[in-house]
Amino acid sequence: MAKEKVETKNKSSFWSKVGNFFKKVGFAIAGFFVRTYQDLSRVRFPGKKAIVSATCIVLSFVFLFGVYIIIDDFIIAQIFKVIY
Repeated sequence: MAKEKVETKNKSSFWSKVGNFFKKVGFAIAGFFVRTYQDLSRVRFPGKKAIVSATCIVLSFVFLFGVYIIIDDFIIAQIFKVIY
C-alpha cells in the first residue's frame, strides 16, 4: 500500500513539474513580448529632414568611393598593360 502511494505521488509530481515548466515557458514568452512592446514604444524615429540629410551623406560617400575605385582600376589596368 505504501508503494502505491509513492508511485502515485511521483506521477503527480512529474506532471506538476511538466505543467510548471510550460507555465514558466509561457510566462517567459509573454514577458519577452511585453518587454519588446515597451522598448518599441520608447523608440523615437527621426524626422524627414534627418532622414534626407543622412541619405544624402550616404549616397555621396558611395559615389565618391565608386569614383575612387574606378580611378584605381584604371591606373592598375594601365600598369599591367605596361608590364605585360
